Amino acid sequence: MLACAAHALQVGKNARKLTLPVYVAHGTKDACTSVAASRRFVEGGVSSADKTFRAVEGGYHELLHGPEWRDCTEHIASWIKSHAAAAAGKEAGKEAAKAEAGSGSKL
Repeated sequence: MLACAAHALQVGKNARKLTLPVYVAHGTKDACTSVAASRRFVEGGVSSADKTFRAVEGGYHELLHGPEWRDCTEHIASWIKSHAAAAAGKEAGKEAAKAEAGSGSKL
């Protein structure tokens, strides 16, 4: 238990360094961890410009093993797909720019 608390403190201290996209879903009836702390971590802790916090009404600690599992997995999959599509679009744009820059005529 102390190891978990120490790890949580370390994560909190380094939250500002997190700039990658962040997705956190937390059940509102979770008695193991604080939904308010998770919300604070996402909304005010991490530096990422792309962050999503989702409170799952009535959900407990293991959202993917409770009655809301299907809704949660669909939401997570949708978030991942939209981010993958956005990343693929950015990468395609970079490749097109490289190709255009490389096709310029040389005298």
